[in-house]
Amino acid sequence: MKTLIAISILAVAGLAIFLLRRKTEDPVSIDAEGRITMSGPELLAMLQAQAGDPDPNANYLYIEIPAALSPLVRGEKYEDPLEETLTKHSLGTVDGGGSMMNADKGIDYVGIDVTVYDLDKSLPIIAKKMRALGAPKGTVIRHGDDETAPYDIWDNQK
Repeated sequence: MKTLIAISILAVAGLAIFLLRRKTEDPVSIDAEGRITMSGPELLAMLQAQAGDPDPNANYLYIEIPAALSPLVRGEKYEDPLEETLTKHSLGTVDGGGSMMNADKGIDYVGIDVTVYDLDKSLPIIAKKMRALGAPKGTVIRHGDDETAPYDIWDNQK
């Protein structure tokens, strides 16, 4: 959760610096209500410049939890304790989370974005922590873009 706040602050600061340094011919404008208008390619270029390239040594995970939780509850119940565990074992960080909405505008499931550097060591530790935190059956850890082989935290108990 703290990482997400820090990233948000950096993004806003980066946008402010970008706007202050921009040339008058830049396709960015601020309307009368103070809203910033920027075309897609310019916004994408700015965000990429702020974020940099993904770390080639990192493994990006998504923990999918079949529960309808508010962002605050998700953070307190899962994200913050998981961040403490990852930090304690020097494995990585929790990068944020989100909610998947269903057609009735209710929460279908929630997810947590995690970056780790030793996948083989991290998966069992994350799974154990998520079980200890009360994650329901059906909670899986997805790695990268591989949708075919999620790591089920309840099937992979070590």
